[in-house]
Parts: sequence; structure tokens; C-alpha cells
Amino acid sequence: MRVRVLCLLPNLNGGGAERVMIYLLKGLDHARFDLTLGLLERIGPYLPLVPTDVPTIELGSTRVATTVAPLARIFRRGAYDVCYSMMSMNLAAVAAREIGRSDVRLVLGARTHYSSRFAAEGGAFAWLKRAQVRLLYPRADLVIGISRGVRDDLVEHFGVPPGRAGAIHNPIDLEAVRAQAAEVPDHPWLQAGSRVPVLVAVGRLQEFKGYRELLLAFRTVRREVEARLLILGDGPMQGWIREYARRNGFADDVDLVGFQRNPYAFLARATLFVHAARWEGFGNVIVEAMACGAPVVATDCPSGPREIITSDDEGLLVPVGDSAAFAAAVITLVNDAPRRERIRSAAAGRAAAFSIERIVPLYAAAFEQVTHA
Repeated sequence: MRVRVLCLLPNLNGGGAERVMIYLLKGLDHARFDLTLGLLERIGPYLPLVPTDVPTIELGSTRVATTVAPLARIFRRGAYDVCYSMMSMNLAAVAAREIGRSDVRLVLGARTHYSSRFAAEGGAFAWLKRAQVRLLYPRADLVIGISRGVRDDLVEHFGVPPGRAGAIHNPIDLEAVRAQAAEVPDHPWLQAGSRVPVLVAVGRLQEFKGYRELLLAFRTVRREVEARLLILGDGPMQGWIREYARRNGFADDVDLVGFQRNPYAFLARATLFVHAARWEGFGNVIVEAMACGAPVVATDCPSGPREIITSDDEGLLVPVGDSAAFAAAVITLVNDAPRRERIRSAAAGRAAAFSIERIVPLYAAAFEQVTHA
């Protein structure tokens, strides 16, 4: 008998959670799982990617808080064995089961390091969200963190019982990444024959992504070696980055090219991929960079990077907020082409551990295990 699974997301707007959901809907064995996708709104660029044999239902509300009652009615009908939710739907799913007094098994996908996130946000709203996670997450049958760091944080600081906390890393579509990496980016710094080392950073231009520390490190790098910094992404720090580079005399060596549909073409031609985040849930882009052959220098932040880069043979990790250490690691690899090549080779093999083919079966096992618990 197939396990009946309701998968919940707010919508299918482009993002990491939405991409993982599509991988699961496609990758789970439909002979073993009867899948339904529940959305607040049937919108988003990933909607056409939902398999045709997976029905999609709208929950009758555009706000998470007001979807609890309709979701409770769905649970009460007993049509599903398991509900797997992500993002803001996690709190709604737990509340709905309590109200509906249903025996559906709840599996929550935890995609951020909550302690770090709430501390960074601060204020009354972050305090309220922290209290909600602490109250509701321990009531789930299983909470799956996207890294061991996320899982441990939930156990240590939010009361999730260790026996009901797990970790499954994000799946990466390595075949698609490598296919897109073969495209040639339209940027003069990355054309064949260019001799100046290019550091590439990818990610939304926000404080927690560590762009202040990255620019401090790059200022030091530029004093020691010739290099350029190419930043892919949009966000509120764009003006600060441009002004800092101008004020410190290296504006011509920093280029912000905004969001790129295909970042992998840039990563495949980078001398190094640099990632200075203060915290992460996992760090998909690190795996993607490794799959593209870009040697990585990243912060050893909570959580994820240390679970991806397990030795100096696969990339270099430096302490969070230490721009001097970050600069030293960059300079070391820029000056050592043979070491970069060794890292490229080892990192490509390591990236295979996060393929869809290896990760999706772990979700299948978790859904079946919680059903029979």
C-alpha cells in the first residue's frame, strides 16, 4: 500500500525550498508514495515542473495564519498518512493537527540555523518566532534539518527531542549544474586568455552573507596579489559595496552583475569561489561551486560548510568574521595553482555525495519510517 504524503509550501516561487520540493515530487517512487502538493497559492515559476500525476490543491488562503483551519479540516478527513512541510507552513501544519485532532504524521523541514537567524533579526517579532518554534516544533513526529548543525540547534535550543530530530542535506541536481556550467558567460574578466585571477561570490547582498568581511578581505588581497572580485546577486548592500570599493581605490576590480540566471557558467571559470557568510542553513552554493570546479574559500559558519568541506583537500574554511584569515586563505590559493587543481579534483568527487540520486532516497526512508513508528 502506498504511503499517502501531503507536501506543503506557501507557493512555488523560485528558491531553495521550492527547488528541493520539485526534486522530491519527481524523485520519490510513485509506486511507493501517493503524493499531493498543497500550496497557499498555485503560483511560481516552478509550477510547470510539478509531475503531471501529482495533484495540486490550494488551501484557500494567502496567509499562513488563516490557513490553519482549512488545513485542520483536510487532516481530519484522514486522506494522508504523512504531511511534509517546509518554511512558514511548518507552524501552520503543527497547529492544524492539534486543532483537527488528527493522527497524520508530521515531518517538518528545517532550513535555517534558527538561533543565528533570530539573534541577527532581533526585536519582538524575532522573539515571537523563536517562541513559536520552541512551542510547536517539538510536537512534530520528525524534524529534518538540512544540516547536522541545524538539527543540533533545534535539539539544544528549541526542545526538539533527539529521537525526533534528523538531518538530510539538500539535494543538488549535479547533472543540470554541470550542463549549465558549460555555457560561456558574457563577462570580459572570464574570457579565454584573461590572466588576472577572478574571485566569484554568489548570494543575496545582505549583512548575514558577510559582504563587509569579504570586502575587507579583498582590500588586503589586492595589496598582495593582482585579483578581481565578481559578485552575483541583488540586495540592499549593493550601494555600500560600490562605495567601499570606490573609497578604497579598487572600484575597477569589483563588479556587481546582479542576479544571474546561470551562475554556474561564472563559477566554472572562477579562480576561486569565496563565501563569507556569518551563518547558513546548509550552503547549496558551496556544493554547486565545487561541482563546477571552483576551489572554495568559505567561513566555517553555523551551519553546513564544515559538513560539505571535510578537509583542506576539498577547500579552505576560515573563522567567521576574520577578514585577515580569509585574505590569507585567498592569497595562498591564488599563488598556488597546483594546489587549486588538486582541490578542484577532490571537490568534484565530494559534490557527488549531495546528488539527487543519493539524497532523495533518504527522504523516502524517513517518510516510511515515520509512518510505521
